[in-house]
Amino acid sequence: MVANEKWFTGASASSGLYDFQIEQSCRFDKDTPSYLRLSEGSGNNDYWTFSFWFKTHALDSGTSQEFLSAGNGGSSSSDTLLRIGLMDQSNGSFIRVNSGATNIIDTTAKFQDPTAWTHLVWNNNNGSTVLYINGTQVGSGTLDGGSGSVINNTGCAHYIGRGRNADSNHVDGYLAEMMMISASGSAGVLTPSSFAENHRGVWRPLDISGLSNQDFYLKFENASDLGNDSSGNNRDWTPTGLGSDHQTKDTITFGS
Repeated sequence: MVANEKWFTGASASSGLYDFQIEQSCRFDKDTPSYLRLSEGSGNNDYWTFSFWFKTHALDSGTSQEFLSAGNGGSSSSDTLLRIGLMDQSNGSFIRVNSGATNIIDTTAKFQDPTAWTHLVWNNNNGSTVLYINGTQVGSGTLDGGSGSVINNTGCAHYIGRGRNADSNHVDGYLAEMMMISASGSAGVLTPSSFAENHRGVWRPLDISGLSNQDFYLKFENASDLGNDSSGNNRDWTPTGLGSDHQTKDTITFGS
């Protein structure tokens, strides 16, 4: 089990540690259920970086929670599909990157603190994918069978907070500062240092608003439209089950 402060920084951490403040998050409920949908992606399919913060209180629930999923075709698990989520099994909760029926990455680190905010960065460098948690690389693998071209594909629906191939695997917790960056080549694929830094033993967020090549940036700053895209590209997500009361001040920098 992991209990390092660099991995799990709780909501009670001193606000004096943070030069940049994440002002709001979005609360997702599995019972409602609530999620965001983008009818189709746009941007580079082969070179991209996805970054966000999460806190979930559904640990040890025996359910899985998908943060981002995208794919085409129908509802079969064998369709072209790519997703990342928190898996909850008998030996603990861990992060999984999954393509169709193939598990690409399973982290060995286990999540057990429902009060902790965690930063996740996931990138794709022309089929080579790497996963980081709070600045530490925790897994890598290869996206084959076309799965590397699913994210940002103009023909694929994208979901945040639920599974792509079924109305299930809903997130039960909080998401914040979600950004997708696409690039024209390897040089534009980013690492965690573009989004956060280690300061006095705490993994803290940086201001990412100025990063170039943004595909979408979900700050959840508009309570009446929680799918609003702040990147300037108008890639707005359609919310389901997300009312204004789902905008919260519970973030890594503000606390609960």
